[in-house]
Amino acid sequence: MPGFNNPQYWNYQNSTIDEITKKIYSSNYTSYDQRTELIRQATVLGVNESVRIFLAAKIDPFVANKNVDGVINDFGGGITGRFTPINSRTGDSTLKIGVKQIYQGAWNPVGGLSDAYSKNIWDTLNDPGIFKDPYSGQNFPVRQKWSVQTAGPQNKLDVPPDAINWDPTQQKWIQMGAGKKATSKITYDLQWSNWHNGQKMDMDDVLYSVYFTQEWGT
Repeated sequence: MPGFNNPQYWNYQNSTIDEITKKIYSSNYTSYDQRTELIRQATVLGVNESVRIFLAAKIDPFVANKNVDGVINDFGGGITGRFTPINSRTGDSTLKIGVKQIYQGAWNPVGGLSDAYSKNIWDTLNDPGIFKDPYSGQNFPVRQKWSVQTAGPQNKLDVPPDAINWDPTQQKWIQMGAGKKATSKITYDLQWSNWHNGQKMDMDDVLYSVYFTQEWGT
């Protein structure tokens, strides 16, 4: 929004929109229908406020050789999404992709990629746990299946006392102990395969991801 939360700038404020969107952002709702209604309210208020008025809409052309099978035309992003290079088939098993590259940021898979061109490459080099259907936008499992148990947002679940977390101060994994609470519990069924060097994936890779976030994000 105007001002970008920079205190030196004038910042757009709307307490009603803030209240609604904070509920959406923090998952402070109790049902799918309530979430849908919050999004509807925020959308109507945002349009009525007309903070930004778009004067032009562009059409992005995408070209693909007729001999390439399996091109996926994402309703939101065209054929440049992750599914086209993964799903496409050619006669000689080689897929050539041309890019009108305007700029490129740093290749930083840890801090995040800042340009679409790097992101297009990165999307073909990793599998997310879940992804969105290119036609419906609904989430579907890629590398994991899951089940959710929740008591939220009003109540809490007991955290098992032997659950572990990385402590960056003590530099070791610690048990959470008795008395800890959580809003939700998600159980994942992970689909393992091999890394690029042939090494098999296992639970240590998951623990490393938790460690990295706690160690360098604290």
